[in-house]
Amino acid sequence: MKSSLRFFLFALIPACALAAPPGVENVELAQSKAKADVPPVEAVGTLPLPSVPASVAKEAVAASRQSSASLSERENVLGEEVETNVELKVKPGTTEIIRIARAYLNEIVTPFEDPIVITANQVAFEKRGSSIFITTDEERPVGIHIRSSDVEDARSISLALVPARIPPKTITLRWPNGMAGASAPASMTKAKRWEESAPYEEALFNLAKTVAQGQIPEGYSLEQTADQLPCALPEIEFFTGQRLTGHHFSMFVLRATNRSSSTVELLGHAGCNVPGLALVAPWPAAYLEPGASTEVFVAVANDAYRAQPTEMLRPSLLTH
Repeated sequence: MKSSLRFFLFALIPACALAAPPGVENVELAQSKAKADVPPVEAVGTLPLPSVPASVAKEAVAASRQSSASLSERENVLGEEVETNVELKVKPGTTEIIRIARAYLNEIVTPFEDPIVITANQVAFEKRGSSIFITTDEERPVGIHIRSSDVEDARSISLALVPARIPPKTITLRWPNGMAGASAPASMTKAKRWEESAPYEEALFNLAKTVAQGQIPEGYSLEQTADQLPCALPEIEFFTGQRLTGHHFSMFVLRATNRSSSTVELLGHAGCNVPGLALVAPWPAAYLEPGASTEVFVAVANDAYRAQPTEMLRPSLLTH
């Protein structure tokens, strides 16, 4: 009898040892009742810690997932394919919006020989030649104005830079061809330096070559002119359309058209009797087939040239 009683008590002891004290829920039972989206309850010894309310746990899980998604989105932005070498046509008086790399150096190549930057925002920049290297830690857009250090050049480029998690960019700014502001304004200081960088005859040759290539010499201004130069050749129709003005010289661009029924060669001064005449150069052709046209570049010295009213000109007897 005693042996069987002892066996009975021995069998009950493990069950009693695993039972929780009165008023305290069993740890395993509490964990089994926890919902799947609620973190498991931790225990100290045999006493469980208070469980986290389901609503709080759900909010914490949602916030964690949102944070992870936001981080993933930001990483995707940094890894997106972005054009890192951009060419942009800019026009004075308008503002261009450009994305740049945040916290990285971005290069802005300007059309100015010696640019300066004006801004009221927190940006760091360094100038190298005509380029500006710029960076910012700002998260919001920053505004800058780029101007020339030449006081005679009043043009200004306005940019709104939008920092983003993208690779560093190189942005080349160019003036739009054929639009207002595309050509450089007159700067007598630059024009004088350009003209005096070579001997007289070489300077004239360089002037004609530059204009024939469709470029504007440094410091020169370009305008449509109403002055018709007194150029006259038999069966050749002349029209003066443009004038480029520098410090020492001005270059007139004429169109010459052969109205005869035979080929004509433009020789010498091409019939242009202009005060202060320094150079006459037809391009791209000196021989004109019937009906063909070419440009004629006529350079004059500014201190000797004076525009004359057409009705006051005397036609030369040698051209008739």
